This record gives sequence, structure tokens and C-alpha cells, in this order.
Amino acid sequence: MLATANFGEHLMPRYFFNVVQAGHVYRDDIGQEFANESAALEEARLVTGELVRDAAFASRSLDHVVEVSDTHGNVVITFRCFEPKVVAIPTHESGAGDDGHLDE
Repeated sequence: MLATANFGEHLMPRYFFNVVQAGHVYRDDIGQEFANESAALEEARLVTGELVRDAAFASRSLDHVVEVSDTHGNVVITFRCFEPKVVAIPTHESGAGDDGHLDE
């Protein structure tokens, strides 16, 4: 006999993606359902990548933490986002050595 879910009962665990910036927590009050923690980890990677990309395009500084918590409020995944740093320049512009790396 197959088990059925009661109205309002979730078959998959729900994870919440909170962002911490400068001591302020931006809470995800809705969350998303994922089959398991590995699937939530993949989503956390995407969220982190979007934060880095958006900050780079907007020329904003970036020092965020993405905390993924379960329905009980337990943090199960933490990602720290730092400001991207240029370590090589593909063209021979002023300040770059022959190898394309910045001269220090």
C-alpha cells in the first residue's frame, strides 16, 4: 500500500537561504524544497555565484555569508563570498609582465 501525504505535509525537506552582510541577516522566509542536502548544496553554489556576479557587475564590494538552514533553524551549509580579485590580465597592458600576471 502506498503512503500518501496529508494536506500541508511536505514530502521533501525545505531549506532556507539566508544572507548575512555587515552583521545584518536577510532571512529567507519561504525556502525551497530539495530531495536532500546535496541538492540544497548545489542551489547554495548557484546563489553564491549570483551574488559574486552581481557585485562584480555593479562594482560593489562583497563580503557576504550564505547560510542554508533546515526547517528547525539548524545551519547545514555555510558559504563565504569574498570580493573577486584580479590575479591575471589576458592582454599586455601597462603593469603586466610578459607572463600576463600583475607586477608587484
